[in-house]
Amino acid sequence: MTHTLYSVTGLCNFYGIARSTFYREVADGRLNILKCAGRTLIEGAEAERWWNQRYQLRRYIPKRPTPIQTAHSFDGWFNLVRRRK
Repeated sequence: MTHTLYSVTGLCNFYGIARSTFYREVADGRLNILKCAGRTLIEGAEAERWWNQRYQLRRYIPKRPTPIQTAHSFDGWFNLVRRRK
């Protein structure tokens, strides 16, 4: 059985959040971290629990965006900005 461990940068990149958001979640006690040899690590199961709990109160649980979804959402945003000019 393998365990997934994320670094702070890895978790932020994977879930698409800023480092400041990560540290705010830790400070508020919503995300548990591990310290190992001076490194901050997050278990994969803890990251999933946090992600699901973070969006539990919303009407839907967003899935992590795929590159295709990200490209489409960016195109929509770009077209919206172009129309406003």
